[in-house]
Amino acid sequence: MRKFLFSLLSILLSCCLVKTGFPQERTRIRILNSNSLEMNKSMGSELKRLIGDVELQHEDVFIYCDSAYLYEDKNLVEGYSNVYIRQGDTLHLYGDFLRYKADLRLAEIRRNVHMIDKETELFTEFLDYNVGEELSFYFNGGKIYNGENTIESKLGYYYANQKIFFFKDSVKIINPDYTIYSDTIKYNTVSEISYFFGPTEIISDSSYIYCENGWYNTKTDISQFNQNAYLISKEQTVKGDSLYYDRNRGFGKAFKNVELIDTVQQIILKGNYAEYYEEPEKTMITDSAFFIQITNGDSLFVHADTLRSGLDSTNTHKIISSYFKVKMYKKNFQGKCDSMSYSFRDSVIQLYGDPVLWSDENQLTSEYIEIHTKQNKLDYLELYRSAFIISQEDSIRFN
Repeated sequence: MRKFLFSLLSILLSCCLVKTGFPQERTRIRILNSNSLEMNKSMGSELKRLIGDVELQHEDVFIYCDSAYLYEDKNLVEGYSNVYIRQGDTLHLYGDFLRYKADLRLAEIRRNVHMIDKETELFTEFLDYNVGEELSFYFNGGKIYNGENTIESKLGYYYANQKIFFFKDSVKIINPDYTIYSDTIKYNTVSEISYFFGPTEIISDSSYIYCENGWYNTKTDISQFNQNAYLISKEQTVKGDSLYYDRNRGFGKAFKNVELIDTVQQIILKGNYAEYYEEPEKTMITDSAFFIQITNGDSLFVHADTLRSGLDSTNTHKIISSYFKVKMYKKNFQGKCDSMSYSFRDSVIQLYGDPVLWSDENQLTSEYIEIHTKQNKLDYLELYRSAFIISQEDSIRFN
């Protein structure tokens, strides 16, 4: 019975050992070259000092430096002066000091750190590089050069196999055409697309953009901005839950809670979907479209299915056009019609499609009405074809 129990215990122990496995044998750091090798009893039998043209290897990692201490018992090396680490054909690391922990496959490079991975270069003073995961991490400020872009941040992660950077804290991207400031950015060095997380500003000579989430393709200058997003150009501001912007075409789209503010003409267009062009300047807004001309104490409010804003034939004066189920309100008159046009050149509002106006106690109708304003106030009206004016004298009589 005891023999049976002992055999059973042995089998179970063997199964556990097979299942869990023994620790893998350590891959030692190999010495490929050194001008001199010192082993001093006072330093310990496991410590070797390498001087001159030092070359070491650990699996697929090659290490070069002027001098080094190799701790064989710890499977660790410390390299000094002109440190160079090579992994594969693309990743190259330089620095003044290295501590390489082979069992962890972790390289700690300090002072004057320079990393090159194809077209991307990183400069920092403190860098940790996980060789197995091909992950770099700097934590005391770094600067990256990639194409036309220069990127700065306090913290940064680089996934070399995916060619992706994560930047954190005081992130700044400098491009010849614009500068980006953000709290957190994910950047793909191949596609050159930046993804924003947190408050972000994009500043150029012609515009200012703010968002709290989105992306920017630095190759194509196409972007998408979300969460409290707005764009300010020289003459207008665009707001929305989501903004799409093609910088090269000067074209944008806005979605949900859209506002387009013309700071020169003092007008606001609102809706839930908008398209706008910078050159020539024109805008279309729909889905609960709303137009406000701001004046002191007597603003004009217009509601319609669709609003269009653009310049006249001289490209100097703005025209606002409203389509379908138009309703308007101003203190001294109100009206409705099928479509409307408002020219800022002569301050004339044209009403089409069964227009009706109410001014004081009067109701006015015709096939076509022109409202002439002066200093943003009603000056006179012109009614064409089938013109009719009626006013209520009392509860039962009309003029």
